[in-house]
Amino acid sequence: MKQCGTIRKITLGATLALSSFGAQADLNMQPGLWETTITMHMPGMPMVPPPTTQRTCITREDLVPKDPQSSKDCQRLDHNIEGNTVTWNAECTHDGGTMVGNGKITYAGDTYQGSMEMEMRNGPGGGMTMSQTLTGRRIGDCPK
Repeated sequence: MKQCGTIRKITLGATLALSSFGAQADLNMQPGLWETTITMHMPGMPMVPPPTTQRTCITREDLVPKDPQSSKDCQRLDHNIEGNTVTWNAECTHDGGTMVGNGKITYAGDTYQGSMEMEMRNGPGGGMTMSQTLTGRRIGDCPK
């Protein structure tokens, strides 16, 4: 079960640590404090982990919600913004393992829907794949 916790930490980091997209004037997104719910799907796992909910500030310069505790393990390899959709590729390393993946979020003003696909390339759980469903909603202004 420790392996599931390690994979969860890496994938949450991949989803939530990626930032620095640059300002997008035409993106239908309201900056502020957002609540993100992440549901993980792992083929072959006997137990489905419960959804995780986190709050973070999202700005026009930083369009993907991030988890400050996980950001050091993950890096964004590239990104693209088209209309209201942000896509990215990422790589995360933790405990000798490397995960690669891609994600997508589509904003609709004060909500968004998204997904992320990850694959463990080496280390514990090598060859394991997983996907996440992301749901976000703006809940107010960022704390000062």
